[in-house]
Amino acid sequence: LYANERRALGEWVRMLEDILAADKSSARAFLVKLASKTKEVSGNWLRTYLADCPDQTARTAAVRIFSSAFRSTLAVETEREQLEKWSKAWCDQVSSIKNTRALPCRLEGEWETFEDFKSDSYSACGTILSHVNLLIEASPRNWRYCSELNDFVRNLSCASPDDGGDVLRKAIIECLIPPRLICTIIRERAPISLRASFPGASVAAEVAETQIRPEANPAPQMMSMGGGHSMNPPETTYNRGVNSPLDYFSLFEAIGRLLDIKGVVQAPILTEIEDGGRGRPRMGLSESAIEALKEVFVEFCLP
Repeated sequence: LYANERRALGEWVRMLEDILAADKSSARAFLVKLASKTKEVSGNWLRTYLADCPDQTARTAAVRIFSSAFRSTLAVETEREQLEKWSKAWCDQVSSIKNTRALPCRLEGEWETFEDFKSDSYSACGTILSHVNLLIEASPRNWRYCSELNDFVRNLSCASPDDGGDVLRKAIIECLIPPRLICTIIRERAPISLRASFPGASVAAEVAETQIRPEANPAPQMMSMGGGHSMNPPETTYNRGVNSPLDYFSLFEAIGRLLDIKGVVQAPILTEIEDGGRGRPRMGLSESAIEALKEVFVEFCLP
């Protein structure tokens, strides 16, 4: 994903998606590895590509691979059963909380065995969903690189009912991902109960901005003597600590799909592709758009 030459990145991702969809055991092995790395720091693939990675092309490719592995693993009956038990554990944990405090992001206490790799009740799918909770809580502080986190949740929410999609959507709801996502939109304007339950996701933009670590040493405050420089470059005039409205599009699609609203997820018309000549990203028609145009062309050519 970080190679200098990525002319065939799209084909490579599609090949992995096909392999993971066809080979359920390989998909499960990959997902178990992905879940186990959530306990690490530098080796945490989910955090790297859903929160920290500055390369949007790499983030998008990783989300497609993660989503494909998750959906393929969920098609295995034993994994669905483990996820159902994990979901029930989340329901019991939330019901046991009496006082008003920040709700946990993962299973704790008597229920933490469902996220223990050595336990017989371990659920790799559930462990990943709990880690998504952690990433959502931290997303206001790294909003620049976490828009694909919403894409990942949207992709999981769109899983087919024939492959355990209903079980997955119930699990997403039980572990409180939807209210956390809502808090990332309305932030400090959220109701008091939501702010108390999800303080990280509802932190104000001004507060979150003060907690963002600088990406580089600040440049000296000197005005360039050249005439080709803007006094107020775009990066300094952009609303700091606030996502672009387009970053929330997949979030609303995910919430709509969890509410079982039909047709809420739109097929993409354009997609970002690599420029074979210069290695720079450019926009092109998506596969679904190409297939639709082919069908229209064939129908138009019929006598």
